[in-house]
Amino acid sequence: MLTPHGKKRLREAGPVHVRGINRHFIDYLTPEAAQGMTEALARIVEAAESER
Repeated sequence: MLTPHGKKRLREAGPVHVRGINRHFIDYLTPEAAQGMTEALARIVEAAESER
């Protein structure tokens, strides 16, 4: 469980993390590739959740 300070730091780090993900990964994908990845990851999440 995060402390209040930890939660604050996580919220502060979020935008920096998202910018890095975009710059290093997402910006290289075509819209079609991004859609395919989204669909594939959704199937993985769905399968993982059904195993709980």
